Amino acid sequence: MLRAAIVGLGWWGRHIAACLSQPGAKLNLVRGVDPQAEELTEIGERYAIPVTAKLEDALAAPEVDVVIIATPHSLHEAQILACASAGKHVFCEKPLALTAVSARRAIDFRRGSNVPQVRKRFRAGRRLRGMPRRPA
Repeated sequence: MLRAAIVGLGWWGRHIAACLSQPGAKLNLVRGVDPQAEELTEIGERYAIPVTAKLEDALAAPEVDVVIIATPHSLHEAQILACASAGKHVFCEKPLALTAVSARRAIDFRRGSNVPQVRKRFRAGRRLRGMPRRPA
């Protein structure tokens, strides 16, 4: 099972954290990152994870295999580049970037890194919002 850090513990990040804490989740939440870490101690206590203010803390942690980015869109490109440089898998909430050039830079950098691409379809969005799954 992959061990995940979530970056950005705002409204959507908290929903992702809640989803990952449910039985049967495919990822194990092991760390949270948010600039307001001192104000988010209840999140760390709720999910029994350390919450820090710096992305670098999660990237240096050997127990983190994948980083889930749920931050403001303007931060995505730099965070994707940092994660790939650290050899971590990345799942980035949409949009990937604010411009096509920025998205291409992030994709090309990840391809040139030592991080293998993992293609997996996640249908967490509907479940996170309490919406039923589409019929098969």
